[in-house]
Amino acid sequence: MTARHGVFSVRPWLLAAAAVAVFGFSAGFGFIRWDDPDYTFRCAFVAGGFSWANLCAAFSRVAANGIWMPLTNLTYMLDVSLFGTGPSGHHAVNVALHAANAVLLWHVLRRCFCRIDADGRSAAPEWACFAAAAFWTFHPLRAEAVCWIAARKELLWTFFALLGALAWMRGRRAWAVVCCACACMSKPTAMCFPFWVLAVDFAFLGASAERRRWVWYVPLFAMAAATGWLATYSQTHAEGFAVRDLFETGLGWRLLNAAVATGLYVGQSLVPVGIHADYRVLPGAFPAHGALGLGVLVAALAVGCSVAKRAKNARPGLAVALAALAALAPTLGVFGSFGVSARADRFFYAPGMALSFAFVWGAMRFAARAGARARAVAGVCVAAFALVAVVVAASWRNDLTLFSRALAHDPSHPRALAHVASEKCKLADRAVRTAQAGPDAFDEGIALFRESLRLEPRDNVVAELAYALAARGYVSDADEVRRLAEPLARDIARDRSGIARAALKRLGNR
Repeated sequence: MTARHGVFSVRPWLLAAAAVAVFGFSAGFGFIRWDDPDYTFRCAFVAGGFSWANLCAAFSRVAANGIWMPLTNLTYMLDVSLFGTGPSGHHAVNVALHAANAVLLWHVLRRCFCRIDADGRSAAPEWACFAAAAFWTFHPLRAEAVCWIAARKELLWTFFALLGALAWMRGRRAWAVVCCACACMSKPTAMCFPFWVLAVDFAFLGASAERRRWVWYVPLFAMAAATGWLATYSQTHAEGFAVRDLFETGLGWRLLNAAVATGLYVGQSLVPVGIHADYRVLPGAFPAHGALGLGVLVAALAVGCSVAKRAKNARPGLAVALAALAALAPTLGVFGSFGVSARADRFFYAPGMALSFAFVWGAMRFAARAGARARAVAGVCVAAFALVAVVVAASWRNDLTLFSRALAHDPSHPRALAHVASEKCKLADRAVRTAQAGPDAFDEGIALFRESLRLEPRDNVVAELAYALAARGYVSDADEVRRLAEPLARDIARDRSGIARAALKRLGNR
């Protein structure tokens, strides 16, 4: 391998630098109230920073936050020890991990496609591997995983999985097993890793690879099985919550939901519109985007089958498709209790790499005819996606910007309504305290709280509405504050954050 293709190649460094340029400004973002506090400063063994006791707690508390991810929690602890309890350090590490994943993906693509033949020619052009890695790196669908502190687990398991795949392709099976273990301890989705190396063997290593490699599948699948069991337990026995059923919806609905979600992932990868946080999937309803998702999925399958039929070697395409499905399957809700919300941009972080493989595979077939035009089109597409990614990433600045974007795309989103209402009431409270506005500044937020409760009654929203009414200070609201807050205040499990008790306290202090 020459220096141009090794560690001194300019392409991976350029890719990493561009990733930081696109997403680096997220280091100035704050915490998102949705999961960020529970993973960081409200989590006792994380907030205390790195120590032996906290390390033991991270590994032993299997159901903390409903997911066993000790290595991810370890990175949060290190962030606290190195950068303090603020959000900037967490965000900066997310960006660094994404840049590292971009470089690793480039290496994997080159390892798979840029083989040198007897005449000194590469099976795929270098620019195709670089463009494909850039397509994945700068796509707007990456924004959620990079800009949301709580999505660190997606970045980390993908990092170890890519390292493991590279180790496997280089014949370093023991290192691949270690990377698999680290990936599984970052997020249970990494139970798909054995299928990744199966795809590598099937499509890229072939029969010439050493036969002894099959022995190494035993520890990989054993870890995958153990990780699946731990994931099932932690999801159904999350700390601080009642035991949940593994399947909250019927199999037919879960399969339909999975098909729609997969189609929408593919559709938004090609045309990145309608991207926002916290997509809703409602049992018993089949809105227009459901039909769109099924249509895109059918079209993608038809195109894939047509291309595979005409290709001289369809093994890479089939292997990559199966590897992507294996990475996506644990999050589609078919096998777990989260089927009603089985779609999120972060879930497509690693599976989205399949489209990069498809890009290079297509370039191998058409690059000779397209030439410079193909490179120009690829460059324009990547630049356009990067610009959209900046816009989407900017929405993760705080709760108000994030959920305002969600409401723009889904005006009847109960959780988005509640988050926007909370932020507006905070701003109103600050303005009233500093005499910059009157009590009517709370009216918009209170109206949004009421609409959220009409769509989906939830205890935490009831408590926040009670607090907003108490903060507004109208005497006529006192009875409603007591009616809303007192039942919650008597049950600490229903008032975990203490907002209902704070509402009654503020009412009594008037």
